[in-house]
Amino acid sequence: MDALTNPRLIVEVLSPGTASRDRKEKRTAYQALPSVMEYLLIAPDAPHLTHYLRQPQLHPENWTRTDSSDLTSAIVLPSLECVLALSDVYVGVEFE
Repeated sequence: MDALTNPRLIVEVLSPGTASRDRKEKRTAYQALPSVMEYLLIAPDAPHLTHYLRQPQLHPENWTRTDSSDLTSAIVLPSLECVLALSDVYVGVEFE
């Protein structure tokens, strides 16, 4: 139940209708939650992930942003103690 009330990672799959809101208002709101350590945005129309990671050792409100668009790359998700390969995120997806 703790994951529902105190999330450490929030993942959003972007859509044309909500992408702007996900990148701005929702990101700001999620980053204000003390439990959230990571915010991951997934583009549905091209291989692209945007990963925001809280850097509490620097300052509780300091976040770094990493963008990945190479299907051979991977991102580290410290809150889950795992590595997420872009090829796994987009398995079976065909891009125009």
